[in-house]
Amino acid sequence: MSIFFDKQQKCVIIIHMITIDEILLNIVNQTNPTIEDLMPARDSRVLRSLATSVNSHYFITENQSNLILKLFKEHKNSLVKVVDNISELIVDPSWSKSFRQIEEYKKLQLSKNEDSEPILSIYFSYSSNIRKILQTNSNKIEGLVQTHPAKGYTATLTEHNIVFLVELLTPLQFEIDEDIINHFTVIKSWDKKEIEDRFLITNIENQNFHKSITSDLGVETTLNNVIIKDRSFRYQYTFNNTEEQPVSLAGDIAYRETSRIWVDSAVYSLKQLIASLIELQRTPVLMVFPNWDSDTVYKNMVILDSALKENNVNSNVGMYFRMDNQGF
Repeated sequence: MSIFFDKQQKCVIIIHMITIDEILLNIVNQTNPTIEDLMPARDSRVLRSLATSVNSHYFITENQSNLILKLFKEHKNSLVKVVDNISELIVDPSWSKSFRQIEEYKKLQLSKNEDSEPILSIYFSYSSNIRKILQTNSNKIEGLVQTHPAKGYTATLTEHNIVFLVELLTPLQFEIDEDIINHFTVIKSWDKKEIEDRFLITNIENQNFHKSITSDLGVETTLNNVIIKDRSFRYQYTFNNTEEQPVSLAGDIAYRETSRIWVDSAVYSLKQLIASLIELQRTPVLMVFPNWDSDTVYKNMVILDSALKENNVNSNVGMYFRMDNQGF
């Protein structure tokens, strides 16, 4: 409250209501007690950060103002030591400036990655709810990656992702590219059984397909179910298989769910791996040594040589290497 007299010696009283952001600055600038003395470290860090925003040109958002009031209410019994009427001030709070307005946007778009490959991009203004929904469904979205700034995500451009993301994000009022909607409409129009039948190996009449698989396996090769299943990734076909998966390493490789498979050396030896690749007619095979240390490379060469000989592979084996020749 300020009192002064005008030229006519009339008494003028100006009532100045202290604002919540002024209170916040007073609290964080206190040295005895400090804000850390008044509340837990986590809350004091939050208020110090919000005080920095208050002092900035952009001020704070309405959500940030609500957070300040929330923390003041939670710690009012401690804050009364520095602001005796804190309980009254937070009942009807006032602020020195208008809150900063945040642009609201939610978009699913087609874009390109650093290699100029098409991808799906998910942009949205900060929303913990949307972020939580995406994180909860991350195992259902192929190649989902959080980008910078943290409010954006990208995902692999696949039919599955298009359908899943359109159905996931439409109820959240996302703006979706027209091209994505068109792809979604086409994909949803497909009949799964019809598509599966089209790619059955027994139904494929394309001559290039037959030439490729014949060139790969040879004309006289007996195509058992393990080999047929193994090549389905390379040639993108399906087949009606009533047999159970063989209990063997060759079976594990052939019936893999992705194009790559991890073979645990603690479970299978290199001899078993080479035997399985021969069974699947996966030769020639390129072996890459992961270490440039000469002792380790030599040790691996001996193991490989033994595994090849035990599988009767005694010819057409080449070794290419390049080592540091310093000191020779």
